[in-house]
This record gives sequence, structure tokens and C-alpha cells, in this order.
Amino acid sequence: MTKTAEWYQCTRVLGVRSAAGFNEIQAAYRRLVLRYHPDINHTVKASGRFREIVEAYGTILDFARTSVNDSSQELYTSIKKDPVVKKMKFEELENRFKYSSSSQLRTSVLIALGMYRDERTKKLLFDAIRDEDENVQLTALKILEKACHFRDIPRVFVSLSGVKNRKVRRGLFYMIFRIKKQSSRDNSFPCDDLFREEKVAC
Repeated sequence: MTKTAEWYQCTRVLGVRSAAGFNEIQAAYRRLVLRYHPDINHTVKASGRFREIVEAYGTILDFARTSVNDSSQELYTSIKKDPVVKKMKFEELENRFKYSSSSQLRTSVLIALGMYRDERTKKLLFDAIRDEDENVQLTALKILEKACHFRDIPRVFVSLSGVKNRKVRRGLFYMIFRIKKQSSRDNSFPCDDLFREEKVAC
């Protein structure tokens, strides 16, 4: 079955038009789940219908995640290939990030800053992790994962203290483990010695 046909089938199960927005789909899902939940509706058909509804909604969520990942990858590629961005200096990008109120522009600037692999960029990215906008936080996290080394682990722990977003906190923890695992594999730094020397508190 093609993705388009699967989309049409899922929206039909939820009783919404195929061009429905996410809020409309979510409202239909909640309404149908309450109507057909096995604890509420004890008919024979209810459990099968409930299963169909949950599977259809899960498929729609998968489509949404895939489209977001595809569009963010396209954004990364287009920004990094943009000749205007390549000519911009670090200070200009930094000012655009600091003084812009647009989430989309700030995210794009972070992607452009990812081309620089120096301490100034890392500092700005660690600051961006504490930003109010989730897209900015997640973009900074994605870039930091590629730029951080073993000696940055204490900074990651410090960043954890200021982050309330669960996705970002989880991403920071995973980053610590990936960095530690990579450095253990490379035998570049003795992992346990750093934690003893720095006395980093979780």
C-alpha cells in the first residue's frame, strides 16, 4: 500500500477529511477513543474498532515524525550549501541569533554556526540549549552531539541544571553516554579519572 493510500485509510478510520490539520485529527482521535474504549464500551465490535483507531492514529503520528525529520534534513542541507551563509562571519551570525525573535531564523542561524567548530560556537550552543523555544533547543542539541568531546562532559552536566524540557534533558544524558562510550573506544581519555578529578554532580 502506498503512503498516500495509507494516509487516506487512516483519516477515514478517524472520520476526518484527508486534508485535516493535526488539531482536527487529534480531536477526532480523542473523541473516538472515549467512545470505543473497552472499559467504557463493552460491545464485541468496540475492542476491534478501538484497536483500529489507535493504529490509525499511530500511523499518522509516524507520518508526521517522518515529514519533520525530512524537512529538517533538507533545511540543514540548504543552509550549509547557501553561499551567502558561507560568507557570513561568526559575529554576524551570533548577533542574528541573539537579537532575533523569530524561532525559525534562530534555528537557521544555529545550523549555520554548526559549520564553526570552535569554543565560541560551543558556548553559544550550550546557551541555546536553555532557550525558551523547543526547536532552538533541539537544534542546538543536534549540533552539539557532533561537536562535543570528552572534556565537554562537565559543561553538559551544568547545562542539564537549566533545562526543563524533557526531550532536551534526555538528549543531553544520551550525549554524555555517547561521548563517554566513544572516548572509551578510542582510549583517548581515561573516563573514570575525569569524573573523579572534576567531581561533577549529576
